[in-house]
Amino acid sequence: VIPVSTAGFSVSPTTVNFGTQGVGTSSAAQTATLINVGNAALTFSGILVTGPNAADYTLVNTCGSLLTPSGQCTLSVTFTPSSAGVRTASVVFTDNAAGSPQTVGLTGTGISAGVGLSATTLTFGSQLLGTSTPSQSVILTNNGNAALSITGVAVTGSNSGDFPETTTCGNSLAAGGSCTI
Repeated sequence: VIPVSTAGFSVSPTTVNFGTQGVGTSSAAQTATLINVGNAALTFSGILVTGPNAADYTLVNTCGSLLTPSGQCTLSVTFTPSSAGVRTASVVFTDNAAGSPQTVGLTGTGISAGVGLSATTLTFGSQLLGTSTPSQSVILTNNGNAALSITGVAVTGSNSGDFPETTTCGNSLAAGGSCTI
């Protein structure tokens, strides 16, 4: 009896979950390890990311086109969501092992900040020169599911100096948080 030589495919983990990630920002890399558990060379004709949100995932692999028996390689994937919500894809391996193609599932959730204002216009009416009206406020609310970065709050326009403003907003507003302008 002559033993049959076959390539064998084993990957761990079979699903990579990135959790939540801000839209347009990149996650830390997550890895999966592929091992040839057979007694013949494992050859790849393709290792690529496919699926509905494939563009949100970046793959770096050290596998090349051939993996010797007992050999292993590492896949490294980063997640950069292009929009909010659940974003899925798969790393698909096309090879000479039984069960080809094999997959590693990829999932992550894109989160984003959202701005809500209690008013978009304030009307002060007529006012004598040199006197002040009672202040009026606008409530800014982060109605998204990620922190809102605030780079500045300012009154603009040709008469902006007539409308001094103060704010409690700071540089960041947590999801669901609000502040006063």
